[in-house]
Amino acid sequence: MRSSILVMLALCETAAADGGYLTESIGGGAYQGELGRFSSGEARLQVGGGYVRGPWAVEASATIYIPDFYYIDCYGDECLAAQAPPAGLVIANLDLRRAWRVLRPIFTRKIGLDMVLHGGPRWAAGETALAGYAGPGLGGGATLDLNLKAVSMFVDLGMDLALLRGSDGDVLTAKLPYVACGIRLGWM
Repeated sequence: MRSSILVMLALCETAAADGGYLTESIGGGAYQGELGRFSSGEARLQVGGGYVRGPWAVEASATIYIPDFYYIDCYGDECLAAQAPPAGLVIANLDLRRAWRVLRPIFTRKIGLDMVLHGGPRWAAGETALAGYAGPGLGGGATLDLNLKAVSMFVDLGMDLALLRGSDGDVLTAKLPYVACGIRLGWM
C-alpha cells in the first residue's frame, strides 16, 4: 500500500501557485484514547488561512470540537448520558502542506485535482467537561483537493494526537481521527 502511494506521487506533477487563502471545513471527529471516556466524538469545525508558494504551503488554523451539535432528543437510558457535561476541545494548528497535481485538463495548468499531505504541531485546550486540560500535540492528514485556482473544494482525512494535562496533574491522551469537507478561497 505504501509503495503504491509513493509510485503515484512520483508520477504526479507538482501543483504550483503563489498567494494567500482562507479556509473553512466542517466534519466529524472521534474521541479515542483516554479522551474516549468523555464522548465518542463531536462535530468538528476548522477555520484558518495560509500562504502558498509553489507546491508548498503554510497554514495556521483553529479547530473547534462542538459538543452536542448533532443532539436532537434522547429516550430512556441515553438521557443519562445526555445530561453529563459535554467534552469540547479547541485546537490551534500550524501545518506544512505539500501538493501534487493528480489530474488536470489539457487546456490549462491552473486547475485540477490535487493530492495534499499536511502535518505539524498542535496545541489543544479543553472546554466544559475538559476545562483545565491543555497540552501539545501533533497532527496530519491527506486531502483530495479540487483546485479551481481561486476556489478549492476538498475532503480531508486526518489524525490529531494530543497529551492533555489537567490543572490537578491528571494526564489524558487524545487520539482524534477526523473527516472533513471544506472550501478554500484565495490564490492557490
